[in-house]
Amino acid sequence: MCIRDSLAVEKNKARFAGPAVMEVQTRDGARRFEGRVFVEVVDKAHIDVDGDGKKDWVDIMHIKFESPDTDRTFTYRGITRPDNITVGKRKARR
Repeated sequence: MCIRDSLAVEKNKARFAGPAVMEVQTRDGARRFEGRVFVEVVDKAHIDVDGDGKKDWVDIMHIKFESPDTDRTFTYRGITRPDNITVGKRKARR
């Protein structure tokens, strides 16, 4: 089953997916997996998420990697430094 590459932006959240390669270090050396990555980022630095009148200066990132070469799903969820992620729309340069 082929899953298309994707990109979606909604307000301060972006989701994208596509082909990826992940390398995992093991006792026997590096192991390489080809698969797909799914990423969601939330830019909280430019909006008042909680409605308390203050901007939240923590951006959130969630990454999931799947490969047909393993039954494991690799995930990472964490925060980034302020302004590391900016989600928005702008006109493409020509």
